Amino acid sequence: MALAGPHGSAGEVVSDLRGIASEKPGRAKRFSIAVLPFSDLSPERDQDYFCQGLAEELINTLAAVRGLRVLARTSAFAIQGQGLDVREIGRRLRVDTVLEGSVRKSGTRLRVTTQLVDAAEGYQLWSKKFDRDLDDVFSVQDEIAETVAAELQSELGFAKERSDARRASNLEAYDAYLRGLFAMNRWTEDWVERALASFADAVARDPGYALGHAAIAECLVWFYSGIGIRSAAETIPRARESAARALALAPELPEPHKVRGLIAMSHDWDRKAAEASFARAIELNPSSADARLWNAWRLSLLEGSHAEALSELRVAEDLDPLDLKVKTQIGYVYYFLRDFERAEVQLRKVLLIDPHFAFAHYGLGDVHAQQGRYDEAISELEESVRLGGSSVNHLAILSHVNGLAGREAEARRLLAEIRARDSRGYASPIWSALAHLGLLEIDAAFEWLDRAFEERDGSLILVTASPEFDPLRSDPRFRALLARMGLEHRAP
Repeated sequence: MALAGPHGSAGEVVSDLRGIASEKPGRAKRFSIAVLPFSDLSPERDQDYFCQGLAEELINTLAAVRGLRVLARTSAFAIQGQGLDVREIGRRLRVDTVLEGSVRKSGTRLRVTTQLVDAAEGYQLWSKKFDRDLDDVFSVQDEIAETVAAELQSELGFAKERSDARRASNLEAYDAYLRGLFAMNRWTEDWVERALASFADAVARDPGYALGHAAIAECLVWFYSGIGIRSAAETIPRARESAARALALAPELPEPHKVRGLIAMSHDWDRKAAEASFARAIELNPSSADARLWNAWRLSLLEGSHAEALSELRVAEDLDPLDLKVKTQIGYVYYFLRDFERAEVQLRKVLLIDPHFAFAHYGLGDVHAQQGRYDEAISELEESVRLGGSSVNHLAILSHVNGLAGREAEARRLLAEIRARDSRGYASPIWSALAHLGLLEIDAAFEWLDRAFEERDGSLILVTASPEFDPLRSDPRFRALLARMGLEHRAP
């Protein structure tokens, strides 16, 4: 193990960091770092999943350093491949330092190089090279994180909580887990299926791998409430079991607490349990933009606390400034507030950053529909389908808007496609309700909402806030639905 670069010891690193903190008022308490994806220098160039996974695990390890702001994965990884100068990276990501490196795998040998760079000045604070056997990757990961964090504990007042909960007992399980992470981060149906298989392989190789069990639970919840293609009966019992297993093995892991929050919010409609689970996840990892995003969703949908939701999303945006999902959700909170003008402004800002982001087009279609701009709404929704695929919720909102626009034949064609998908597999009932609502078929809409309640539809919680359901709010059947969900306080 060789040490290179202009600074040769951890003490000198701390000296540099202290200098940065003293030059920038307030930074000593809010010191920040971005961990970029490692470059694959292996001869076969087949270690991309390993490089990304190693960086992601370093992000999670460093997140345990209290007082250190660790940039979330989405923003750190969005910079990859752009050839930006480190000072530009620091400016865009709003961080003090950048950790970057490379991986070269040859046979059973592994070489990992890392360097920590001052993002304001662009100079290297330190660099390290590790030559190890492949099965020693866990100690390499530890040593990189400890080099960044160990001296910070005593010299700058940070406190790192050491935990082995993220650790697999063998390399094969860890490799399967990293492959799962790589697949899950694509967030499409096919890739999440691959992720679920990889995580199952990880826990088969190491039944005590808490992080693998938590990841299985998250995949299952995504199929249930993220895209609504699997029923509660098919997913939730197994997700609960996997989350409980993860917590029994490692109660200090934030991931299973987050999953429990998602289940409590989307399936149980349990306000107290959802609040407690998200709060614990955030306590264990204050740098988790994802947990804060879902907590904001809870605040809007379960509590109607939209101002608090916006505050939580602003924190998430600070932690993950390039995450377009967070920025789009800000637009949706304005949408729930019926402030359609501000929602449109926010969503157009997202599309200025990335005109190919399907979720923002979907949101803008929702907004235009509420503004009565049906042609524009349909155009945005069709663009969302072109970019993101024709999932059942896309078909439903297109049917809904076509119905409102008086295009009955197209609305019914799309409704028939939703029914066909349900007969072939599963489609969340709420989307059939939404399609009927666009055709002003109120009784049919309530029939499908009743079915959604009976099946514990993962998207039913949207009725509490989404403007599409405003025509139903004065109907006693709507109040009765909220009462059955235990959400009487959200009645109009």
